Amino acid sequence: MVNDIVANSNKNVAAVGSDVTLQLVIFSLLGEEFGVSIHDVREIISNTQITPVPQAPSFVEGVINLRGQIIPVVDLRKRFNLEENDHKEDAKVVIIEVDDNVLGLIVDSVSEVLEVDVCSLYLLTDKQEMALVASHGLKTKHNLRVPKGQV
Repeated sequence: MVNDIVANSNKNVAAVGSDVTLQLVIFSLLGEEFGVSIHDVREIISNTQITPVPQAPSFVEGVINLRGQIIPVVDLRKRFNLEENDHKEDAKVVIIEVDDNVLGLIVDSVSEVLEVDVCSLYLLTDKQEMALVASHGLKTKHNLRVPKGQV
């Protein structure tokens, strides 16, 4: 399993001694913690002026101009049908770049960069993957989960 993960995501892992680790930027939404590979995170900014886009889906807050690049911004709470954040001024925007696509994600907070042993990760079952897609429209990149105690 580890060889498959390393082969499929070698830019996202680092060898430390004999262990293979994955660095995740940890952010929270409504008290739950999530992670995204540090290699996909371009930067993290404070909530900034967002220009609304007419007729965009409700979870798309709009776009920002970040040093001349126009970047769409998605409110993850709205995307996952969670209650709205009463403290939007404290929110952060995580700018990610995946496969040459740049996107801003509005999250409640960003807490740390966590180094996770790849051997502790496990694959989602097809049923878990389908549940994520059905309930949230979320498609995981490598179908991986981190054991609850590690995040």
